Amino acid sequence: MRKIWQYIRNQVTEEFKPWYFVSILLFLSTCLFINYQLDFEDSIIDSYQHFYQAFFYFLTYCFGYYGTVFIYLRFYPEKKSIISGPFWIKSIFILALHSLDRSQPYLNQLTKSIVEPPVLFWIDKVVFRASSLLFVIVPILGFYYLKEKDGLYYGLHSKKFDFKPYLLLLLLMIPLIILPLLGNPFRISIPCIRVLTHT
Repeated sequence: MRKIWQYIRNQVTEEFKPWYFVSILLFLSTCLFINYQLDFEDSIIDSYQHFYQAFFYFLTYCFGYYGTVFIYLRFYPEKKSIISGPFWIKSIFILALHSLDRSQPYLNQLTKSIVEPPVLFWIDKVVFRASSLLFVIVPILGFYYLKEKDGLYYGLHSKKFDFKPYLLLLLLMIPLIILPLLGNPFRISIPCIRVLTHT
C-alpha cells in the first residue's frame, strides 16, 4: 500500500493543476452526455457494417483520445516533446486495433452463417470476448517484435517489476467483482445455452 500512495503522491506533486482536471472532467462529461443523449454508439455507429463501422469507431476514439492530449498539452506545454513520430504511430495503431476489436468486421456474419439459432447468442458472446486475442494481443506482440525490441515490454521489466502493489489492488477488487455475481441482473445477462429436449 505504501508503494501505491507513493505513486499517487508523486503524480499529484508533479502534475497537479486543478483547472487541468476540471477541463478533462468537462470534456469527458460532454462526450458521455452526447453519446447517451444521441445513443451515438448503438444507434449511429452500429448502423454501419464491416469496416465502415470500424472506421467510425476509429474517428470517435481519436476524438476522445487526442482531445485529452490537446488539453494536456495546453496545461503542460513543456511536454510537447512527446508529440513525435513514434507517438503518432503507436497511438494510431492502438486506436485502430481497438476499433477493429469493437466492431469485429464480418465476425458476426460468420457466426450466424455456421451456428444454429439455439446456441447463436452464446457463441456470439463467447467469440466476441475471445476475439480480442486476434484483434489486439497478436497484433501488439507482432508490433513489439518488429518495431520495439527494447527490452522494456511496454513499461514492464521482469527484473525491475514490483508486482506487490498490483497484486494488492487486484485483491481489493475481488469483493467488488464477486458481489455483482450474486445478483439477478448479472445472472440474466450471462449468455447461456438452453438445452432443448425432444419429447
